[in-house]
This record gives sequence, structure tokens and C-alpha cells, in this order.
Amino acid sequence: GGRAPPAVRASVDTDPREEARVAGDARRVPVLIIPGFLSSASEYEGMADALRRFDASADVSIVPLRTADWYPTLAGGDFRLILDAVDAAATEALRRSGCSPDDKTLRVVGHSAGGWLARTWLGSAPYRGRVYGGARKTTLLLTLGTPHYSLERYPFGRVPEKLFDDDDAGVGRLDDEKKNLKNKNADDDTPWTASRAAQSTLALTNFRYPGAFEAGVRYVSVCGRGVVGSTPRGWLARTLGLEKNDQKEKETNARFFASVVAGVSYAASCGSCDGDGDGVTPLLSAMLAGGGELVLEGVTHKPKPKVFSLYSRSSDDENENENENDDDAWYGAPRVVHEWAREVFARDE
Repeated sequence: GGRAPPAVRASVDTDPREEARVAGDARRVPVLIIPGFLSSASEYEGMADALRRFDASADVSIVPLRTADWYPTLAGGDFRLILDAVDAAATEALRRSGCSPDDKTLRVVGHSAGGWLARTWLGSAPYRGRVYGGARKTTLLLTLGTPHYSLERYPFGRVPEKLFDDDDAGVGRLDDEKKNLKNKNADDDTPWTASRAAQSTLALTNFRYPGAFEAGVRYVSVCGRGVVGSTPRGWLARTLGLEKNDQKEKETNARFFASVVAGVSYAASCGSCDGDGDGVTPLLSAMLAGGGELVLEGVTHKPKPKVFSLYSRSSDDENENENENDDDAWYGAPRVVHEWAREVFARDE
């Protein structure tokens, strides 16, 4: 149930002369944004608008997902619904931009889990009975804070996905794939084993399509830096008041709170809570092997939660400007979009 989010505009508002010019163009540049886990399309409208302003030839759309569309995956459901939505949105994006379904012109921007799911969609092996083969129509995959190499060691565990009707048969089939197909992931020490891949779409993606896998697709991994996770020892010391704290109390509390949250997320992803990253995804997990890399200083995974502002507020007057700009540091903020958008519209080699 529920009502689908409103359709995302295909182009910026323009005067009649500009509309006539756009209408006369044979083709525009199709860009598709894939939302992150538990996120809806509406959260990315600002990002889409910033991309349109960056390049007037861009035809930017967002996969029309709702937060509720992700709920089945919390209980071990697969990602077929999400991938079907990505595939339909990609076909529509090409059609609307004047490109044929087989034109290799699509630029895909995947935020967080949307990035590694895009890799699944690019692939040519069947996923729950369907082959997507998105690489045939895609020229670029740019990921924003995507935990490509997450170990999925969540604090409260995870429900295994049932990606094959019979787990043992699925493991055997994946082992055969590793031996017989072009999958070059032959490292015996890799965590992306057939047994894990049979129960996790992320692990399956790394098993089948390691690194910048698809020929003809340019991969760029973007990740923020500046939120260092807190170690358990640091957390305990701070909580018990064993560390000296004679600086701005409110500001320090906010940073420490963000550090603790980041540490939990980083540990789930790469096994260590004291790395650096965007507050959710550590740099160690975000950079896809074999692709381009872009590190953005001070950029965070999502807009700053209001609770961080409450922790850091010392007076309304002192923090008025800062609180107004709480959303200015995440990947979708206009000034941040301009830092990575040039990679989206770079000419293909």
C-alpha cells in the first residue's frame, strides 16, 4: 500500500527559448540516481536539481523508490523489487533522453547501497531468475559512500537471504561459476565465498563481479572523509568522564556522538571502528578496486541528523548560521554535487 512518490522532473524549468533549444536537441545525457538503503526518491530531488544546473544537457531521473520498498530486505527478502525498479527506470531514462534501449549512454549515480546494487544490475548472470545486463546500456557508474566491501557484521545480526531455492545447490552452482565463467575472483582468502554469496546479495555481487568488472563501464568511487570512528576504549573513557574535556562542551559532545555512531557502522563494514569515512561508510569499504577514486574532505553520508545540532547548540545566536547549513555537507548538497558532477559528465575515453 501507500502512494508512490511524485514523478521527478525530467529537466530544469526554462524560458520558452531554452525549451525550444532543448526540444531541438537530438539526444540529451541520461543520468539515473539510485537511492540508498531505506531511502526514498524524494530525498534526492535536490541532488537531481543540482546535476541539472551543472549541465544543461542532462536529463536526470531518480528510481522511484519508497522507503517501504526496502522493508522486505530487513527480514531476509531479496532485492528483486529494487532491481526491477532500477531496470524500468533505466529504460525510461534512455527513452526520454532520445536514446535507444541499446545505446551505451546511461550514467548511473548510486548512493550507499544503491551503488553496489547498481553493480548487481550491470551483471549478466541471473539474479532470482532474471538477467538484467545493465552494462549494455551504461557508460558510467559513480558511487557515493557505497560500502562495496562491507562484511555486514551488524550489531544485531542479519537475516540470511534465500537467493537460491536450495542453499546447497546454490553454493554448488556458484562454485561452478567461479571455475567456468569469466569471474577472475580466484583468491582463496577472499571473504566473498560461494557459501556467503548464496545468502547475501552484496556478497554475491562481489563474488560474481569483483572490482570494476564490466568492460566498457567507467567506475568512480566517491567517499567523504573527516568522521573518525570512536574505539570502544574511547567511548568508555568519554562516557565515564575519564578524559579531560575543557574545550567547547557542546561542540565536543556533538563530534563525539557522531564518532560513536560512525564507529559502530565502520566496525560492521570493515571490522574496525576507528577508521575514517563519511560517518556511515569507511574509506576502506568505499573504494572499488580497479576504478577511479575521489575523496571529499568533510562530506558526510546523509544530511546531519537534528540531534547532532541539539548536542552542539550553545546559543541560538552563536549557531544560527551553522544550523541553517546542516545539510550542506552531504553528497546531495548543491556545493558537494559540484565536486563530483564533473565525473558524471566527463567525456568518455
